[in-house]
Amino acid sequence: MRRARSELDEVAYRLYELAGLVGVSEQELLAFLKVISKADWANVEFRPIEGLEFEFESFSDGQIRLEITVRRDRTTIIKEYDVPDLLVKGDISEVRLRPVMPSEPPVRRRRKGRNRRRGPRRGAAGFR
Repeated sequence: MRRARSELDEVAYRLYELAGLVGVSEQELLAFLKVISKADWANVEFRPIEGLEFEFESFSDGQIRLEITVRRDRTTIIKEYDVPDLLVKGDISEVRLRPVMPSEPPVRRRRKGRNRRRGPRRGAAGFR
């Protein structure tokens, strides 16, 4: 059974992805978010590669909205997220963006040998 991904997990993963694309550490990106959360209004765009855009918009109440736009040929996909206060307020040294990979359940392997219905071959066990 797969673990459902929460909105916090999704935002943290997207921010981790942006940090890697821009070439900064997680803590540096979180410090940047903390700074723009203090502004009356701020709008910052990152375009790390062609067809991909990360846009942050901060409002006076400390709310930060993340908008990700992906353009491929004639298709445009836009995702919007509200950055949770947990990632912006408080001590950023305690926050981790790195996604935690859930452990996979053990894989059941098939038994080697012939089909259970058919049974072993008479000649395979040796002569009687």
